[in-house]
Amino acid sequence: MDFAQILEKLAELELTPRKMGSFAQNEECYDDGCELDVMGILEDNFGKVEVAEKSYFHDGHECWCVYSFKEHDVHLKYTGYFSSYDDTSWKKPFEVLAREKTIIEFTRK
Repeated sequence: MDFAQILEKLAELELTPRKMGSFAQNEECYDDGCELDVMGILEDNFGKVEVAEKSYFHDGHECWCVYSFKEHDVHLKYTGYFSSYDDTSWKKPFEVLAREKTIIEFTRK
């Protein structure tokens, strides 16, 4: 599957940006009082999927999370705005590329 096909399937499964972001933030997702098995739904439909990266959720700041669909080599980034008072709002995901970097860090002996 490519990016567009994954987005289409997520819409069919009703895995909205809110549900995906909420799961990445809390490692659980509730919808109308029902707990959703987000990772189970994803893996049943897409194979191996993981939350590859997520931001620290600072009140009043932008937040993000990246889902990697391993078998499809597709990575979706969700961005939003975190508010402990008013809930977090999430935008539609966009595709990102994974890039490995090597960093040399010097520390005191």
